[in-house]
Amino acid sequence: MLIATQKNDEIINVERINFLKIEPSENVFDIEMNYANDKCDVIGTYESFERAKEILSEIINCYKTVARVESKDTRQPKFYNIPRVYFMPEK
Repeated sequence: MLIATQKNDEIINVERINFLKIEPSENVFDIEMNYANDKCDVIGTYESFERAKEILSEIINCYKTVARVESKDTRQPKFYNIPRVYFMPEK
């Protein structure tokens, strides 16, 4: 899955991220990613902790999205990962 940053100036491959976290910063809340040798970068900034938590939830739901297709022969469901891109909301 890919994440487009809030400013739409970077695209991040989720497979390369160690973790995402909410970090308070001067009356706002940043969503930071940690990657490669413990480097950190802010991918979005929100006015409340609750909004930042909502964004993390949306990222999780986007990541969990799969396509379910039933086989015509066996009627058994098959699940496929579909290409996903999450765009960090402005607000």
